[in-house]
Amino acid sequence: MGLIMRTIVWKDENSVGVKELDQQHKEVIIFLNHMFEIFEGQLNPDLLNELLIKLDQYAKNHFATEEGLLEKYKYHDKEAHIREHNIYRNKIITLRHELDSNDKRALEDTLEFLADWWMGHIQGCDKEYTRYLNNCGVF
Repeated sequence: MGLIMRTIVWKDENSVGVKELDQQHKEVIIFLNHMFEIFEGQLNPDLLNELLIKLDQYAKNHFATEEGLLEKYKYHDKEAHIREHNIYRNKIITLRHELDSNDKRALEDTLEFLADWWMGHIQGCDKEYTRYLNNCGVF
């Protein structure tokens, strides 16, 4: 893929209309940008792996918050949304094993996957519940 310095910028159109979830999404972007900075600077696979572990924990907390809201307000497509989260969870397990090799290409592919998955998920799957949750009074 050829990773060049990449910075993800939060834009208002990324908002899902729920303050707590938007804040969590912004934190994920901060994690990802930090990982890109490390990759582009003095490559430190151990630090990247440490950040991946922290991002994974943060994602677990975020998914629990998001899934809790979808459950509480009986979102009609909750199961499909949870399946998306499970795809991510399973992929992270695989990626963490690949990172153990300290292969620069594996690190690059991991960062690309993370950035693409998170932004695609926020702008796609997450945006689908915006109107529903807002209509339930969740902002």
